[in-house]
Amino acid sequence: KILEDRNIHSYLFESVWQFHQLNYLTGRLEIVDKDELFGHGSELENGPEDIEDEVFNIKAFTFGYARDFDLISGFQTGVGANVTFYSTPDELEPFYGDSPKGFFFYFRIRKGHGEH
Repeated sequence: KILEDRNIHSYLFESVWQFHQLNYLTGRLEIVDKDELFGHGSELENGPEDIEDEVFNIKAFTFGYARDFDLISGFQTGVGANVTFYSTPDELEPFYGDSPKGFFFYFRIRKGHGEH
């Protein structure tokens, strides 16, 4: 299949706020046009028969918190968590649900002095 030329867009806004030296609040907004969510011959329930060429606008809103700790000498370490809420077109509800979200917890190690 020959790929057609098309313009799809994405936007990203991200920020971090450090407070009390060891704490971080983060925020991220992504607005993305996706044209590869479904493979060749995919069909949507109650939708177009062939959706492989469809472009879907997906929005993701992420909020997080991290805290630095001196756990390993010579390294900067921290723990944190993020939660992401997604906004998807109605025709994707059978695949992603009516309120998709994600959550993750992480442990961070960076080479450094171990000082904040």
